[in-house]
Amino acid sequence: MTSLRPATAEDGGRLREWRNDPETVAASLTGRAVGAAEHAAWLARVLDDPDQRLFVVEDDGEPVGQVRLQRHADGALEVHIGLAADARGRGLGRRTLELAWEQAGGGPLTARVLAENERSLRAFAAAGFGERSREGREIVLERRV
Repeated sequence: MTSLRPATAEDGGRLREWRNDPETVAASLTGRAVGAAEHAAWLARVLDDPDQRLFVVEDDGEPVGQVRLQRHADGALEVHIGLAADARGRGLGRRTLELAWEQAGGGPLTARVLAENERSLRAFAAAGFGERSREGREIVLERRV
């Protein structure tokens, strides 16, 4: 069973490991790994930010990834997802996105994915997201009620 639990500062090492996985870095919008101090500062900001909610994804009680909901100044809610290398290809992306949508209250949810990230695009499509627009290499996806 796949579930979400709130992330804590103690998850920092695992979150950074997942973030710096070479496939994750290649699929990220920044295209670079992050150092320990940078990641620790980011995690502290996210955990303290009332406009962001960070969760650890668990499958049968084992941590397998992270998902973050970020509310922007215009009220739009954006989802960010990353799974551990050994958790990919098992349908967990789709299920995680469905759980994130439930956490968002079932309202509109957007995401930005690189056009070449076919694995993520398939997971988002399976979770009910459709293309809203394209901005260069980024595809903006959206799931509505």
